[in-house]
Amino acid sequence: MAAVTSLSFSALSQPFERKLSFSSTRTFESIRLRCNSSSDLSAASSGFVIQCMSSTSAITETPTISETKLNFLKAYKRPIPSIYNNVLQELFVQQHLMRYKRTYRYDPVFALGFVTIYDQLMEEYPSDEDRSAIFEAYIRALNEDPEQYRKDAQKLEEWARTQTWTSLVGFSSREGEIEDILKEITARAGGNGGFSYSRFFAAGLFRLLELANASEPTILEKVLSLKCAPTKIAEFHIWHVLLRKLNHACDAIVGIPNFCRSCQLDLWPRWKSHKRLFQNGLSTIRSHEYSAGSLSEENRLFLEAWRTLDRAYVDKTFNGQSWFRYRENALRNEPMNSREETYSAIRKMISTLNDPFTRFLEPEKLKNLRSGTQSSLTGVGISIGPTTFDRSSTGVVVISAAPGGPASRAGILPGDIILAIDGTSTEGMGIYEAANILQGPDGSSVELTIRSKDELKHVGLKRERVTLNPVKSRLCEMPGSAKDTPQKVGYIKLMSFTQNASDAVKEAIETLRSNDVNAFVLDLRDNSGGLFPEGIETAKIWLNKGVIVYICDSRGVRDIYDVEGSDAIAASEPLAVLVNKGTASASEILAGALKDNKRAVVFGEPTYGKGKIQSVFELSDGSGLAVTVARYETPAHTDIDKVGIKPDHPLPASFPKDENDFCTCVQDPSSACYLNGAHLFSR
Repeated sequence: MAAVTSLSFSALSQPFERKLSFSSTRTFESIRLRCNSSSDLSAASSGFVIQCMSSTSAITETPTISETKLNFLKAYKRPIPSIYNNVLQELFVQQHLMRYKRTYRYDPVFALGFVTIYDQLMEEYPSDEDRSAIFEAYIRALNEDPEQYRKDAQKLEEWARTQTWTSLVGFSSREGEIEDILKEITARAGGNGGFSYSRFFAAGLFRLLELANASEPTILEKVLSLKCAPTKIAEFHIWHVLLRKLNHACDAIVGIPNFCRSCQLDLWPRWKSHKRLFQNGLSTIRSHEYSAGSLSEENRLFLEAWRTLDRAYVDKTFNGQSWFRYRENALRNEPMNSREETYSAIRKMISTLNDPFTRFLEPEKLKNLRSGTQSSLTGVGISIGPTTFDRSSTGVVVISAAPGGPASRAGILPGDIILAIDGTSTEGMGIYEAANILQGPDGSSVELTIRSKDELKHVGLKRERVTLNPVKSRLCEMPGSAKDTPQKVGYIKLMSFTQNASDAVKEAIETLRSNDVNAFVLDLRDNSGGLFPEGIETAKIWLNKGVIVYICDSRGVRDIYDVEGSDAIAASEPLAVLVNKGTASASEILAGALKDNKRAVVFGEPTYGKGKIQSVFELSDGSGLAVTVARYETPAHTDIDKVGIKPDHPLPASFPKDENDFCTCVQDPSSACYLNGAHLFSR
């Protein structure tokens, strides 16, 4: 369904100073603007097609409402349940009158509004195939193109999901297909051409706001209170007027809680003379109608979580289910009389996504999660992940063990499987539930049942505060090196991407440089990740050009992180990177960037393969959601999820992970772990 999340209304405040340019090679699916002028705005070289025509140029005579209905019945001959038929009849009257007004102009925002309303009202229609056929027959009966409606609505949705309310406000200062459409609407609404405000347009505008997370009353108040320079007031006033009419969208979509609740603002006058478009029969279609007044505090918290997932979750099929239908069914059927019942309903909703990395966080768990990216935490000193990548929770695997921590001292190794925690099986236990059990008060005990290779063992551990010192370093001199082989190597072990990890790497580089090193080894083995921004900043230390990572969603590349504007302090010295199956998440981003940009030679074994990105969202009661918001691709467009990054060369099986033993392996040819210095920095 179409959605409105983030229109940049700061951009709407910018003056409309230029004619529309449609030279973009991107396609907006043949948008047609019907206008009274005879100017030909079609551009043969552009995929963005604009057809300008009189609103009745393709119609010899304006049809009556009865004729429009008859056209529909000729195209769709199956019986329609009476309640749905009543709603469609009311829709026909409203849209027919609008469609054949002299000032009518098709625009994508209008299309988005209609698609939004139709999909909401017909969501529970018995047959998906019939629902689509009715939509097609309905739009064709109005002498318009149903495929165009759908595709234009989808394009607007995709754009809006990438916006914020501030970027929405600033759209007129940017170039782009959608931005040009909004500028054209601004011009017409300001008197430069015909514009007729309708409830379908209002619904489309509100859907854009919703998708950009700009539909909450507090944000709308900010938008409406923005001050403008005198030269911009006229333009900005146009959108102020449109925003102040958004209560029409509430009238148009009555019964849909996350629209109506935000519309019930004293900020706008109530237009009581406006008849509610779908009041007739809607309560019967929705066996339970939710208005702003009928929603309890617990319902609102549940809907807040639902909207967060709707806006942010990477898979817009939501694991092949109707996300809006789930919301309605949950509000009808799930008990939400207490906070714990609401939390249970949210967990149940998340479980339908079948995603081990998306989870609900109670207030204390959210606090603990945030503490895990700080400098220390209390636990047994291990990072864990799911044992399989088939989206099932069948146990947990140790990704890494913090050097010197309780687990490391007890001999727990990356790749070990945790079968039980304090006698409770981990089969079916989510990794975050397991992580929460592993943490506890300093000095408390926990027993793990471990399968290490073919050995089953029980390990008793005492929890303690584990200091997450992210970086260790060592200088290794290589006497007798060949002329083209580095003589002094700086070894840097980066164990996690905690706060300020990139600063710690810079400090290690400067310290090693003071000892005249002329090459570096960056050890990312058993680095299970951490803060995504720290991974990006660390890549910028080593790279002075190129892409670091592509952020992708279900529609393709959404964002690009590159090194533009960075101050690479170590972009020239030879660099080797060490990885293993404990190298995961942000450390895989770093390794992939260094490998694909040919900045480093990568040694070891394939990495863990966590190619999904999560963001944490705090809810109004202090709880939160960790949501899979995207996947990433390396600069060479490699999707490493479930596969990992493949190294250029293997490491000797006995190559140590301790920084104190590293020098032996690059200095002593008789050592079992010996790695020739020349080989270490060659492809």
